[in-house]
Amino acid sequence: MTLDEYLKKNRVRQSCLATLAGCSQSMISLVTTGRSQLSPEKVLRIAEATNFEVTPHELRP
Repeated sequence: MTLDEYLKKNRVRQSCLATLAGCSQSMISLVTTGRSQLSPEKVLRIAEATNFEVTPHELRP
């Protein structure tokens, strides 16, 4: 599942996910639109914040 699909399916705001993952809302926005690559640490933090519904593999191209 993509990050965008996760947000829509679970009705989660980018800002809420960003808080859980310890990053900015703008970073989440850039990731959902494919305009930013994440460090391995951020990939893991976002995957953990989604309870691995979005896997690290899905967050890295």
